This record gives sequence, C-alpha cells and structure tokens, in this order.
Amino acid sequence: MEQHRCVWANGDPLLERYHDEEWGNPLCDDQKQFEFLSLEVMQCGLSWMTILRKRAAMQAAFDQFDYQKIACYRDDKIAELLENPGIIRSRKKIEAIIHNAKCFLKIQEAEGSFSKYLWSFVNGVPQRYPDGERNRPYNELSEQISTDLKKRGFKFLGRVTTYSHLQAAGIINDHDAACFKSREGQAVKPAEILGSTVLVAVDRPLGSVHPSHPDIVYPVNYGYVPGILGGDGEAQDVYLLGVDQPVPSCRAVILAVVHRRDDNEDKWIAAPERYTFSKEAIWEQVWFQEQYFDSELIMVDE
Repeated sequence: MEQHRCVWANGDPLLERYHDEEWGNPLCDDQKQFEFLSLEVMQCGLSWMTILRKRAAMQAAFDQFDYQKIACYRDDKIAELLENPGIIRSRKKIEAIIHNAKCFLKIQEAEGSFSKYLWSFVNGVPQRYPDGERNRPYNELSEQISTDLKKRGFKFLGRVTTYSHLQAAGIINDHDAACFKSREGQAVKPAEILGSTVLVAVDRPLGSVHPSHPDIVYPVNYGYVPGILGGDGEAQDVYLLGVDQPVPSCRAVILAVVHRRDDNEDKWIAAPERYTFSKEAIWEQVWFQEQYFDSELIMVDE
C-alpha cells in the first residue's frame, strides 16, 4: 500500500525524512525547540531545502544548538561563524540567534521550560483547523505568540516565522488530510507530551460511580483531554491526582503513563502544577481500576 505524505514533502529524500520523522510531531524538548526556532530564523528569505542541506553544518557550528552555550557567544565566535562556508553567513541572523538564546533562558527561568510556555497557549492540545484554514502564512495564534515573544525580546520571529515553528513543533497540526501523519483518526503517542500541561475535562468526578461497573467508586477525578485521541479512538483518558474534591475541569501536568499490555488504550496520570507523586503513590490511587489489567507505569523522568 502506497504511503501518502503532505504534498510539499515529496521529491527529495532529505525533505521526506524531515517530514516523516520530525515535522509536526508534538515537541516538548527544549533543546529541539531552540534548534527549530533557530532554523526558522536562518530560513527567513530562503528556501527550506537550503536550510535542511546546511542543517548538519549549522548543528556543528552552533554547538548542537545548545542555547546555554550560544547565550555566551562573543565577538570572536561571531567572527568564526561568519567565516564558516557551511552555514548561512548572515550577521543579523547569527546575532539574533545569540540574542534569542538569552531570551530563551529567561522564559525557562520564568515558566519552568520553553515548551511548557509555548504549549500553554493551546492548553497542551495540538490545534487542527478546518481544511480552508490550514497552511496559511499566519493566523491569530501565531500573531498572539509572536507578539508575546517580541515583548520578551525575541528577534526574527514575526507572525509568519512563528506560524512555521508552530507547525514544525506540532502545536498546529497542518498535515494534509491524506497524509499518513495526519492526526485525524490517530492517537497521539503519550510519550510525546509527558511533562506537558493539558486541560483535563472531568466526566467521572471524585466519588462518582463507574457507568458500567456500579461496584467501582472513583477515589480520584477521572476524565479526558479534549482533542487528543487515545488508542481506542476515543478521547484520551486521564487520572487526575492531587485534587481532593470533585471538579468539572483542571489544567494539569502529565506526570506518567499507565501502559496497559492487555488493552488498546494507555491511561495518563496528571496533577496540578507543582504536585509530584512517587510510583507507589500513583499506583495506590489508580489501583482501584488498574488491578484488572496487566499494566506498567512510565514516569516523566524515565
């Protein structure tokens, strides 16, 4: 069976590999976020193929886009970069990347991580727009984020460049409907957003009775993440810990995943920000239901 990908991603093995392995995957790794941002800065006015062909050279030249190192670059390093024929030798773009690294660190300090900051604009849920609203140069979301980034000092990240980054980082899902990576009808892999903040809609509040098994009473709030599909094709289910009263919804951080070896859907573990739980504490709170499955618990730091 032929595998279909986005129309723009065909014809060059380098472009196809970038699309298949990276573009549009929900991204929560700050190192990769900064690399993608920097590549977008370098791309301004150029073709994306030019950037991909020079990417390996730029990774080597910019210390694998280690933003902590880049924030410390001085004039001698800028001079070295300007002499490197393998990269985009634009002084303004190079200086913007160095400046952005310093702004990036400030966001990490203020928000905990850059990924957390960026995903907060969409409550942790990848945005999928109707056909006529996809793949535009920019939209309201990219304008909002670009404006905020500029207020925080970032350079070369206007609404168009920001939109491109949101696509690449999976915050906006702009895969063609026929593309094999389109999220339409597909589940988001839990490991892709461990540590992310999401909006949990609670449909089985603490103290409620299981709709099919009246002997099961929920000792925790239990719900789902709107817009994200689980392995069963329905909304992804979530145990909400750290909330000791029934609630209709709650913004929470995904702490762990209960992987069910004998079921088609994993269950996510989430709690309000600043709450942490050991494996033992998590199992104790979800055992009322997980005791019936062959499960393992995958934590954020594993």
